[in-house]
Amino acid sequence: QPMPRTNKPGEKIRETIDAHKGEEELSPEAEIAQVEEMMVMSYLACPKEKTLRQREKYFRNVAFRGLRQLLQEAKEVEFV
Repeated sequence: QPMPRTNKPGEKIRETIDAHKGEEELSPEAEIAQVEEMMVMSYLACPKEKTLRQREKYFRNVAFRGLRQLLQEAKEVEFV
């Protein structure tokens, strides 16, 4: 599901999360609020130096493609 960009205050996000506590299944609204909270709190941020070091160590031989390159390859070959 696409997530439109918003600039919700942290307390509004927290209100949404609290309103959905105890639900057996999370609603899309609650899931979005959880991701928004992670973004606001920088839980999804990775330390740049460590990330680059690990990329070099563990993924040295992996070719990372951008979306344009992937779409171009999809035009040229049957399976990408």
